Amino acid sequence: MSHQKRPPAMIEQAVILTESFRGPSAAEAPLLRVATMPILLRSILTAQKIGASKFLVVADQHRVAQFRHVVEQHRRWPQGVQWLTLAEDDRSLNAILQKIVGLVDNQFLLLPGTATFDARLLDVIKSPDGDSALALRVADQPTGIYRFSRRAAMVVAQQAPPLYSLNDLESWLEQRRLLKRTDADATFWQPINSPSDVPQAEAKLDRWLFKETDGIYARLNRKVSIPISRLLIRTRITPNMVSVFALLVSMASGLFFAMGGYVNNLIGAALSHLTCILDGTDGEVARLTFQESEFGCWLETVCDYLYYVFLFSGMVIGMMRHSESLFYPITGGFLLFGVVLSSLTIGYQRRRVAKDRPEKFGKQWEEKMEAHQATNPILRMARHLYFLLRRAFVPYAVMAFALINFLEFILVTSAIAANIAWMVSLYSNHFFQRERAA
Repeated sequence: MSHQKRPPAMIEQAVILTESFRGPSAAEAPLLRVATMPILLRSILTAQKIGASKFLVVADQHRVAQFRHVVEQHRRWPQGVQWLTLAEDDRSLNAILQKIVGLVDNQFLLLPGTATFDARLLDVIKSPDGDSALALRVADQPTGIYRFSRRAAMVVAQQAPPLYSLNDLESWLEQRRLLKRTDADATFWQPINSPSDVPQAEAKLDRWLFKETDGIYARLNRKVSIPISRLLIRTRITPNMVSVFALLVSMASGLFFAMGGYVNNLIGAALSHLTCILDGTDGEVARLTFQESEFGCWLETVCDYLYYVFLFSGMVIGMMRHSESLFYPITGGFLLFGVVLSSLTIGYQRRRVAKDRPEKFGKQWEEKMEAHQATNPILRMARHLYFLLRRAFVPYAVMAFALINFLEFILVTSAIAANIAWMVSLYSNHFFQRERAA
């Protein structure tokens, strides 16, 4: 029995054009740097982020040597990138498509090497779909971002009159009913025609670092963490190094709390807040430099959980040193029990819900909660009170109560919240498993 080969779930090949075809642009535009990285390389790594593994870079014969010399020296340059050199008479989009049609898969991405764009834009076009082309447009302007079929490329190459702009290309394809268009968010795309466009690209890149799940406290922290991340990407420091350093700061915070006393508690609270800021920095460095990984996400998660262990262990020890009351060891034991069980149950749920994309857990969890909060009071309560347990909020609360010298309130409320958290986590995990089974 023969088995038909199934098409890939994601498009595996990306073709990068180093000329904009949107209008006049500087010859060196693909080599202009945004967040220390050439724009051409950012385009390739953005495609790689959504699943592309084969890359073809199309460049003019007079510039290809310069382009290769710059980008291939970069430590993030992927293996196996092919180059297609264009001669003087290959200036039209027809000629380019004619040359690449024998080098591409049945479906491929056509991307600009003269623009920055967020990977979220490519989610719309990353899956194969039919024999036509799909164009992303911003405010009725072509972005240069396309999903192309080889058939559509062949039709253009063989039948179209000379086409020298993206608008001409799209108009001709539309006449042949070979083009679909979809609007893209302008905040996720920035054309680079000259060095004067780079500051705007940098500003947009900073905005892309904010997560959809960021609350008010996380957004406040990013006002500090993003400038730190911008400095770190100029060094050899990796995101995992930042995560481990944040863990060491968490330990130092716990030690100061363990020594007890008003001043030590304030220092411990300040270090607690610093580790919270660094908790955002490691992810920002990873996204800015395309070093995101499943291991890095789990390392960050483990460091987050250990932060709570160090913080609350230090508080309990510090309070016990200055009082013989059994209230502190009993409450502290109840708290640490809740912290450990919450870490285990939430970690298990992260693994079940997000699988090999643990960084997506927060968004997926919120979507599941919102889908059921109208009919399930337990999930509704969890959805609205979850922010009290988040890493971004806790340091603010700790600092506030350290200032008024009333950390006992943090101890008691955290003990209650941590034990409610693992119960709700178990319940929601069972609820979602039963829903999937149904």
